[in-house]
Amino acid sequence: MTLKGQHLELLPVDSPEYKKHINKFKDLHLINLYKIHYTGADKNNNSDDSWSDPIYFHGTGHCGCIDRHIERRTGSVRISVSEWCQHDDGCETRGILLQGHCREHSLHEGRHYFSEDIEVALKYAADGLQEHVASDNLSNKARFSLFLCKARNIHLGHEAMHRYVVSDYDIIPCYLVIVCRQL
Repeated sequence: MTLKGQHLELLPVDSPEYKKHINKFKDLHLINLYKIHYTGADKNNNSDDSWSDPIYFHGTGHCGCIDRHIERRTGSVRISVSEWCQHDDGCETRGILLQGHCREHSLHEGRHYFSEDIEVALKYAADGLQEHVASDNLSNKARFSLFLCKARNIHLGHEAMHRYVVSDYDIIPCYLVIVCRQL
């Protein structure tokens, strides 16, 4: 059974998971942190010891869908993955939420790139966002979608700036993070 995103859970700022990850974002403003819940995760048993201990960053583009979700900050908010974004094609964030990372959708020779360095992931997110937004509209206030992922069977990428895996089952996006450089 393949990995399918079921729903996102907006984590409150006082939750243990939020507090655990807040320091990873350095000079960025963490707007929202969502935990991703899946169905069909049996092939991706993330309690297995072969998964990475560090959480890796994967930056990707979005169609603007994250902008309408940032105002939700009250109570426990669960959002069905199928309701996150209505664009059937072209929204990378929606694709990862629905299906995890799929090689068939990768633009990089069937590899899933990620990094321990948030700035590398942020560059990928900015590049992906520019596909949907005119570059002159991409300001320091732009919001970016980053995924916090666990991985296994990791390969070293170009110039050691990033890592990659070649199997869809070797990377799991655990959290969706919405960040910006300034408020």
